[in-house]
Amino acid sequence: SRRRILARSPYTTQHWHSVRARLPILDGLSEAEEQRLFQRAVLFLHHKHLTALPGVSQARDTALYLPFDKVVAEARLWQARCYSEMGWFYESEDILDKMNKNGIPASALKQYAAVYADYLIKNGQFEDAIPYLKTAIKAEKNRKQRTRMKYLLGQIYADQELDGLAYKTFGEVARSNPPYELEFASRIRQTEVFSGTNYLKVVKMLEKMAKSQKNKDYLDQVYYALGNVYLSREDTVNAIKNYQLGIDKSTLNGMDKAICQIKLGDIYFTMRDYVKAQPCFSGALAGIQKEYRDYERVSKL
Repeated sequence: SRRRILARSPYTTQHWHSVRARLPILDGLSEAEEQRLFQRAVLFLHHKHLTALPGVSQARDTALYLPFDKVVAEARLWQARCYSEMGWFYESEDILDKMNKNGIPASALKQYAAVYADYLIKNGQFEDAIPYLKTAIKAEKNRKQRTRMKYLLGQIYADQELDGLAYKTFGEVARSNPPYELEFASRIRQTEVFSGTNYLKVVKMLEKMAKSQKNKDYLDQVYYALGNVYLSREDTVNAIKNYQLGIDKSTLNGMDKAICQIKLGDIYFTMRDYVKAQPCFSGALAGIQKEYRDYERVSKL
């Protein structure tokens, strides 16, 4: 019975207080509520012992904090992730740093890497996030989530101007049979960091994408990518041609069209053809937000 399980449990209130001291998230509970939670925890561990939960034992010499260390670590990691989502980076960092100093259970190391990578990325520390994100990717069992994380890694590589690694990572994403939108985005992002010599192969792939009916609403992105490839070869004639096609073929008149306009305007500006450059920049302003990285520069041209 319930009473018998509680009476014979090897876990004492002393064990509970030891664990409770490391769970500030429970500070709002009354004494009676804490007692009910302790009893539920004991019953939970008893039940999981009977159902052979890996890592949980009810041997008389097993202290409560051993299985609870995993619970405490997971609770703290979720708390840190919530703080990061809210932009409370000091609080998130404080939790993560203390966990690192006090020791992290082996079972929580991979989750710690994922949460710490998330904190660093949200805080703009992209270079520092790379090793933690790579560890989290290797540990992620869900294939779709792993692919999304790898795409994020590619974006960080690109941001850090590690073009070779970015190109390779986006290629891995595209070949992993992801949802089509992610495959498409990966192919486009590859062209932004392309620095290889076999550019004709990439051109043929993009031209094939331009002919596909399922890409009819994404032609501005496809021609943008083609423009990028030609520009990487310093072929400004074909770059101009394809950026202009991206503008003309755009059906949504949003960010993707604006990016084509900015790229085209930059080419004309470099060529000192200011008459052609200015309409590109002014047209782009209608499709980008003030938060966009080039907004301030473009608004002054």
